[in-house]
Amino acid sequence: MRPETAPETPLSAVTHRDPYPYYAHLVQQRPFYRDAALGMWVASSARAVQAVLESPALRVRPAEEPVPKALRASAAGVLFGRLVRMTDGAAHLPLKRAVLQALASLDAGQRDAVGRECAKALGATHLAGLRPEGVQAFAFGLSVHVTASLLGLPPEAYQAVTGAVDAYLTGLGPGAEEACLARAAGGAAFLLECMHAQLAAPHPAGLLAHFRDSAAGAGCAAPDVLAANAAGFFTQAYEATAGLICNTVLALQTRPDLAATVRQDAGLLNAVLVEVLRYDAPVQNTRRFVARDAVVNGHALAAGDSILVVLAAASRDPEANPEPERFELFRQQPHTFTFGSGAHLCPGQALSLAIARAGVERFLAATQEGAQLPTAVGYRPSLAVRVPRFV
Repeated sequence: MRPETAPETPLSAVTHRDPYPYYAHLVQQRPFYRDAALGMWVASSARAVQAVLESPALRVRPAEEPVPKALRASAAGVLFGRLVRMTDGAAHLPLKRAVLQALASLDAGQRDAVGRECAKALGATHLAGLRPEGVQAFAFGLSVHVTASLLGLPPEAYQAVTGAVDAYLTGLGPGAEEACLARAAGGAAFLLECMHAQLAAPHPAGLLAHFRDSAAGAGCAAPDVLAANAAGFFTQAYEATAGLICNTVLALQTRPDLAATVRQDAGLLNAVLVEVLRYDAPVQNTRRFVARDAVVNGHALAAGDSILVVLAAASRDPEANPEPERFELFRQQPHTFTFGSGAHLCPGQALSLAIARAGVERFLAATQEGAQLPTAVGYRPSLAVRVPRFV
């Protein structure tokens, strides 16, 4: 029987104080079911989630609505429709391969050094005294600053790009009002213009050069597509990396012994981040859409059906991770679904972990300097990404 305080739906679970007993109930009792109230299927167990993510009959967008209707007539719709993560079919694989090759080209030492440098600079601005608004600005801004540096943008552009990314993503939520949609269009236009300018430079730097060259080799070098997917390096990481930073800070805040252990051995921080990805996932769910009649995980699905894929529940499935309710720093072969699986497996896991590691290191340094961690109360409104709010 579900606890009385359980979330009403898998969507409201994202911002619930403790959704995990509810997720455990879903995994055990309703691993794959049709939710009449939501009007969609829900996959929660590791087996069901894996089957959904790897089914060739499913897509990341409905066939009849590749771009959300509210965005179609704006720059936000242009950006959205060209992102490799929002497309399927013949154009998806070569462009995805170009993104993978570009990210794989990053030197780990240089990437980590850029992460620490950006975290130090941004932390000096936002983490003094660990004020709640500064904590949020730091957590969300860090991935943009690091990515901008890797793409060769000058430091004076970082703040404007951060604002544009935030504006664009604000307009993607369901039911976004006209003001949010207008901000999203403006943010998207800025990002596209910025990336076009960078790509047009005689010698694009770093990650951008590798991406341009990899895309050319894959036969997908159209400037508009390149600019959109260069912007995608920012938009893909923004909320998820902020969630990973804040959820890790919360894990350390509520486990003083763990924080002390990490301070004594900084090399353990990566293991902490990996366990947070499993235990309190920043990306709680995603969606898939049925392109043709198919049987998935033993259920007959009809073309046009939609599926809510509860990644956070799957990571808490005992079949994937024994004793999933335990936060286990030295867990053997942890299986996390945060970055997805199949054709749309997120290629940015290593970069996201490196950015989050640099961010959490700055939090630990700030507390060593005498500041107190703020208290987490509630979560930032979202239907998919879990980011604590601090006060």
